[in-house]
Amino acid sequence: MRRLWAYILLALTTLVIVGTTFVGEITKVNSNNQFRNGQEITFRVSDKDDQDVEFTDYEAVDNITTVMERRLETAKVTSYEILKAGYDTIKVKLTEETAGDYQNIITYLSFNGNLGLTYGDNALTADEFLLEGKKASIDTYNGYPAILLPVNTESVDVLLTNARDDIEKDNSQYAEEMTGEGDETSFKYYLYLWYDFEEDKTNFEAATNADNPYNYRLLMKFEVSAEEDVQYYDDGNDNRLYSLINLDTNSDSVASVKEKTIAYKNARYFVNLINAGAIDYDVQFMYQQRIDATIESLFDVDRLAWNRTLSATLFVLVVLALILVVYYRIAAIAIGTISIAAAYLGLLSTIWFTAEFSIFGVLAVIAVSIASVISGAIYMAKLKNESYRGRSLKKANAEASKKSLLPIIDVNIVVIVFGIFAYIFGGAIFRAFAAITVIGGLASIALNTFGLKGMMWLATNATSLQGKYDMFGINSERVPNLVKEEKQNYFGAYAEKNLTKRSKLVGIISAVLFVISLGGSITFAALNNDNAFVNAPTSYTSQLIFERTSSTDNDVSFKEPLIKEILSHIYLYEEDADGNYVIDTNPLYVEDVDGNPTKDSRVVEIFIPKMPNSIMYEEETINFYYCAVKLDLHLTNDVLGFYNDGTIVQDADGTSLNDNLAAVINVLEDDNTSVSLKSLATNAISNVSFSSVSYAIGLAILVLGVYFMIRYRLSRGIASLVVTTLVSGVVLGILSLLRLPVSSLVLAAVPVAAMFAMMISIIIMNRERELIIDDKAHDASIENRHQLAIKATSFAFTAVSAITIFVGWIALGFFGFGPDASAWIFGLLFLGVVFA
Repeated sequence: MRRLWAYILLALTTLVIVGTTFVGEITKVNSNNQFRNGQEITFRVSDKDDQDVEFTDYEAVDNITTVMERRLETAKVTSYEILKAGYDTIKVKLTEETAGDYQNIITYLSFNGNLGLTYGDNALTADEFLLEGKKASIDTYNGYPAILLPVNTESVDVLLTNARDDIEKDNSQYAEEMTGEGDETSFKYYLYLWYDFEEDKTNFEAATNADNPYNYRLLMKFEVSAEEDVQYYDDGNDNRLYSLINLDTNSDSVASVKEKTIAYKNARYFVNLINAGAIDYDVQFMYQQRIDATIESLFDVDRLAWNRTLSATLFVLVVLALILVVYYRIAAIAIGTISIAAAYLGLLSTIWFTAEFSIFGVLAVIAVSIASVISGAIYMAKLKNESYRGRSLKKANAEASKKSLLPIIDVNIVVIVFGIFAYIFGGAIFRAFAAITVIGGLASIALNTFGLKGMMWLATNATSLQGKYDMFGINSERVPNLVKEEKQNYFGAYAEKNLTKRSKLVGIISAVLFVISLGGSITFAALNNDNAFVNAPTSYTSQLIFERTSSTDNDVSFKEPLIKEILSHIYLYEEDADGNYVIDTNPLYVEDVDGNPTKDSRVVEIFIPKMPNSIMYEEETINFYYCAVKLDLHLTNDVLGFYNDGTIVQDADGTSLNDNLAAVINVLEDDNTSVSLKSLATNAISNVSFSSVSYAIGLAILVLGVYFMIRYRLSRGIASLVVTTLVSGVVLGILSLLRLPVSSLVLAAVPVAAMFAMMISIIIMNRERELIIDDKAHDASIENRHQLAIKATSFAFTAVSAITIFVGWIALGFFGFGPDASAWIFGLLFLGVVFA
């Protein structure tokens, strides 16, 4: 009885530890905009050379979108959307972790390179000091992150020579004074790297005077050494300047892991800026606004939010636990506990490796859970088979422990290998998937090898459970009595059925589906920028954007009552087939007597940023105030409309709303206020690379196929490779072939479906191997091996059908009860499970 209590307490303790630490740990997870609320950042595009000229470049937004898309990929932003708003405004939707990260991405997206390098009155342009075709990079120097800038040493040495001459002569005209211990002063000499470089303005005075209007253009400094042989980074090239990033930001003489992480993040940020290059327009940040997560938010102000993903997870776990109890009775406690622990450790790896959590992370947690549950199912299949041979529970468990070891390792190796290749080929969005599957797979091996076996030893050796086969889901009536010389007569529910009768037909259909699905998806991906799917259409409405500029410190921000008053006098109209103008009955904004908008109001939201955006020009600082009015209408920029408040009366005369508002706003306000209607449309959206996922899955299957050829002989290894390839190809291409409007995120289901198919192969291959070992005739003929293969499929199908129900329920549960935005992913996974 003590062993049974130990078994229960061990499971209970594990679940309590997971449960009590889950909320605290999950809030540390960094997620992209799929599971965390983010920001919509608005930029204006204008003429780079002359701000006073009316901007009419209708290709500017498309050109800048291309630049921003490339920069977002470089910055490893895994999920984003770029919206076009009219011909001069761009909106970028994304999620960053901190306010500083948001500021960095704003700077990077609007960054106009045009670099310059200066010392004193001497300056070099980018063409003069940068090495053509070479990029800045990061390395570690004496434990510090170092930014390496490849330069043309011939021209840069001229600046260095001037600086060293000043050092030798103690000329501190272009040196920065430093105060050390004991108020001792010293001087340091630097080369200054600038962006948006202007030779007469970005100089030493601007670099050392924080009040200088051009000080903000200083990108970084490179300290000049009096010794020539230590000026360049010591890597044999002798052509790279280097600047070190400070690790000890809080001056406690200790560089914490967090400080190191931030330091390397800052280093990557500066390297990205240096490598960004110049752009042909002026891109100005306007304002940013909070947006909801694209799937659903897991967090609410650093607290775990109750959501459909969490609800679906709990519901799936409860029902799965009941299904496991039906199949394995008391052993379900061990299997469930070990699976939850393995999945939890995999999830924690995203914190340890600072990997960005996304829907791929959710699928990775599910993959680890599946591997662990299947490991438990393999163990129980061995336990049942040994029991049906007439062994006691103790002896049956001892044999099951031995015989399940290698197949359990094989199952989890599948998860680990897929994770490794996902990391190599999948890009930044697969980092969390890779971390969870690799760490979770290793944890699953350890927990199932030691934890599951230990818990099953306690259960099967408990005196109160001796001889109680039914407590482990074993039909005691089918256990032979060896004392009476009874022999095993039960090998599973499907032992007498030949499941390969229609193998040729199934093979032909599968092959045709594979060729059509994969061929079609490859074709569509090649024609659509590596995206094989038809993106789900997103319907966007329009916005009215008010702007006011001021050169004073007085707060002249927009007030909501004023905006509502203006909106309540704006009417839309259209021209009918007879050439008559039909005017809307109600204005854009309608409110009741209590001041609340009515159902006739077309205004969804009025957003007024709390702070203006201040830009420092040469002579003054200009504050930009904004107000964005979101409408529930999708209007073109040329939509007809007018303003009529009884005093200012505009007529329906064919003039566009934008033209009429431009004419009336200066009468209502001042000359520094403007308003324009912006029609929103998606210009670019982050997509999961079809080719990257295909490479990762294909190479993982190939490597595992070779491994299984070695483990289970050539024919079985080839069979597992072919079956998994067929399943992967069909799952990979079926939605693409059907041209259903789905996100490329559905690709997250493909590696999990492929893993499941390969795990089924492991169960069948292992069972066939056991039958060959048990074959007393030792008949190695092709006919006998063929019959044993058929028998192995039938014998193993009891376990295969069980795990299909387990995994199918997981996919179906998340499909039905999870967020709508991820339903297609789990629907595709369910399809893969059934097809496998």
